[in-house]
Amino acid sequence: MNWLKKNYINILVIYINIIFIALAIFDAYQLINTDLPYIFAVITGGIVLYYAFNLILSRMKNKKLFILLCIILLIGTTIFFKDEVGQFIYNRVIIQIDVINGLLVEQKSIDFYHFKNIFMISIPIIVFVILSLSTIGRLDYILFMNLGVLAFLWVLGYTETIEKLLLPFAAIIGFTLGVNNHNLFMKKIANNRIRHGVRPVRIVLPLLLITIIAAFITSYISYSNQGKYYTDIFQKLRDIVITYDRDGGINIGNRKFTLKSSGYNDSSVVLGGSITISHDEVLEVESDKPLYLKGSSKDIYDGKTWDGTFGNGIKRNYFHVKDDVSEIDINNQTPTSIHRISIKPLTGYRNLFVPINTASIEADRVIYVNDRTKTAYFDNFNEEEYTIEYNEYTMPSNGMIEKNTRYQAIVAENFSEELQLYSGITPRTKTLVSELIRGMSTDMEVVNAIEEYISDNYSYSLNVAPIPEGQDFVDYYLFDTFSGYCVYSASAVTIMLRIAGIPARYVEGFKTSESSKVDGVYTVTNADAHAWTEAYIFDGESYRWVTVDASTTPAELQEEQDNDEEGTNGADSPDNPDDNGNNSPSQGPVVDPAIENPIPEEEGGKVEADKGGIPKVFIYSAIAIVAILLLGRVLYKIIIIFYIIRTEDNKALYSYFIKRLRRYGYKKEKGITDREFIQSIDNKELMVNIMKLLDMVYAEHFGGMAIKADKKRLYKDIEGSIKNLYGKSYKYYLFKYLL
Repeated sequence: MNWLKKNYINILVIYINIIFIALAIFDAYQLINTDLPYIFAVITGGIVLYYAFNLILSRMKNKKLFILLCIILLIGTTIFFKDEVGQFIYNRVIIQIDVINGLLVEQKSIDFYHFKNIFMISIPIIVFVILSLSTIGRLDYILFMNLGVLAFLWVLGYTETIEKLLLPFAAIIGFTLGVNNHNLFMKKIANNRIRHGVRPVRIVLPLLLITIIAAFITSYISYSNQGKYYTDIFQKLRDIVITYDRDGGINIGNRKFTLKSSGYNDSSVVLGGSITISHDEVLEVESDKPLYLKGSSKDIYDGKTWDGTFGNGIKRNYFHVKDDVSEIDINNQTPTSIHRISIKPLTGYRNLFVPINTASIEADRVIYVNDRTKTAYFDNFNEEEYTIEYNEYTMPSNGMIEKNTRYQAIVAENFSEELQLYSGITPRTKTLVSELIRGMSTDMEVVNAIEEYISDNYSYSLNVAPIPEGQDFVDYYLFDTFSGYCVYSASAVTIMLRIAGIPARYVEGFKTSESSKVDGVYTVTNADAHAWTEAYIFDGESYRWVTVDASTTPAELQEEQDNDEEGTNGADSPDNPDDNGNNSPSQGPVVDPAIENPIPEEEGGKVEADKGGIPKVFIYSAIAIVAILLLGRVLYKIIIIFYIIRTEDNKALYSYFIKRLRRYGYKKEKGITDREFIQSIDNKELMVNIMKLLDMVYAEHFGGMAIKADKKRLYKDIEGSIKNLYGKSYKYYLFKYLL
């Protein structure tokens, strides 16, 4: 108990620092099913382990010999059971790291379970080491651990996470350094045998307040300024840390693009739900017309998520003109025109953002292309400009010719993933598609019918309820909610086309907005993030991929509201069905009247970018820690009072009230007796009650008398005098239970 009393502030510092770094890992790797109580438990386990070791050590006469024997025992056990220890580390840590890297490469969600053993082994060791260092005044070494982890995440490209953590980390740095310096100062005083009345809590609370204020000040400092050698140093650091698989897949810190990066939910984790769109700039695109820029493509639908592969690419900078599927020439007609665009990434994604019918890519980095999904990615994070050449085709005059039976068989055989249907697709969804396409014989008719049905009958809304548990996402959108954003419409269109027998895939990326064009350059923000469908259709001459989009983007919606218009943006929009194979409805989606202004707007109609702040999880954790500490302090005081009243020694009760009086300004000066001190109290009621207690103490310790009195009654009398003096103010309860 005495050890805990001496070290509770150091323990608090350890809890705060380790929980902070655990939350940083949670955010960077987007862990699901996180278990913060488990982190608390593991930290507590490390504290108990150190306490047990310290308790045994304190009873040893030769402490150095005991520590040496423990080290020898640990090394000997490791050597003797090297196979078991090696197997344990390999199974519990090494394999889990490989699994985590694999999930990152495949763009799949990572469960907390995969980190559980890593935390279980590392955290107790960290706690043990830091508590040991705290005995020599080196509690601040824990900051090096936090700084190392944050630097590691930064090098891997998790810059958004680091920026969010700067504010709480600044507060933690100040608090930890302040506590460590206080420990060093108090140790120096103790070594010089100087008596003091400094209470740690009176140091810690102001220190915590000051560091929080300082941290808020730092939140207004710009982090956008970069030094002369920023790019070179940053790239070299990343190249040192990051490794790749033989297909070019990144093994650590896969900075991939998903709609989650733009404020949506991660479609590989959960579809739908209310979202908050950020307006940070992500790309600068030099182009002669607005485009759909594909970042990722997904084909596996399970009723609640979309999934797909990431990293199965071949090292080259062009797409094959012919599809990998035999006998199907996707572009056997001559392009109407060839276009070149330049894209400057403003964030370090690995994905390249490419328009449909991309032919070649020019970049100073290694590129991997996937001929099947027509996606591309760099070997590493990229912030350098790249150039793309793409073809544009005009729909042939015989585009309504019925599909050739031989082609239909080839498509069905080779596009199984793009025709995959989840077993939970509801009968009413299939019936709806059948009714829509009844009597239609060409792909174009089917595509237009499904696209126009979704566009005309479903409203656009960013504020939607979560999908009920166990219900198919597409079914819920089509028959229950009747509103949603691009993820809803793109999922519905993709599944409905597959039901109709047309290969289709769900695509995520950006749709450039005409309003953002300045001097031929489109500035793309997260408000331009979008999801749409790519369909593989027979156009009368060949099979090829076309864009199908029945929705809009938040940026386009804002533009329509600013212009007080409805419908499409005109002939230069990607909605033009003759542009680049894109097929979009002639009428824009119906806007939910309940969503009058889904994008925050400042005066003058300018969209305001979301400002970074403290993540809610840190706020809730800080509140929980403070609440637990306050509750623990109150319970401790109550237990002390209960113990003092129950004990037979009246001196304990007298000492308790002397300390209480000191907090109210009644301090016993040197050179005066206790009786003189009590007589100097200016409140008569309080003075009389304390004097009764002092007489009992004198009778016990100087007269050898066994005084049996109603201590509970006496305690209430003295406490009542104090309460009458100060009233039921916050000061009374603060001094009684907390200070």
